[in-house]
Amino acid sequence: MDKNDSSENEKKRRRDVRTRCQGKLRITRQEDGKWLVDSFNDTHNHDLTMTPTKVMKHRSHSSFHHSIEVESQRAVEEDEDFKTMNSRPILSSVHPIEVEAGQCYTRKMFDTFKKEWTEAITNLTHETIGKTIEESTYRVGQLDVDKKYWRSVTFRSLD
Repeated sequence: MDKNDSSENEKKRRRDVRTRCQGKLRITRQEDGKWLVDSFNDTHNHDLTMTPTKVMKHRSHSSFHHSIEVESQRAVEEDEDFKTMNSRPILSSVHPIEVEAGQCYTRKMFDTFKKEWTEAITNLTHETIGKTIEESTYRVGQLDVDKKYWRSVTFRSLD
């Protein structure tokens, strides 16, 4: 087999889309931040692409649409920041840990915390091992876990 016949060595041919069209819109940004149309020619020698989704795929529009996507994402993030700073989370209990988390986490982080917190407090249980005036000892564990994996916890009174 001839080395030159290999499909690996063939260059991918792209169709030529140049039409030598004279149509042009040139816009520049002035020092004061305002946009100015420098030149405009609406003489085309081909059909115009009318749908925005097709125009976005034109090479001449790639940086323009990228900046729109970045601005759109930035607006979403700013909206989420506003919600975080100006709304209170919905608590599932009045436990001090959950209240504190609601005050310092972002909404997204708090939603993750709340899911894990709810799972932890609804799935944990304990058994009293011993109790005196000075200390209490418990075995603590998850309901669906064998008790041999539970932990012993001792509370000592400071009085």
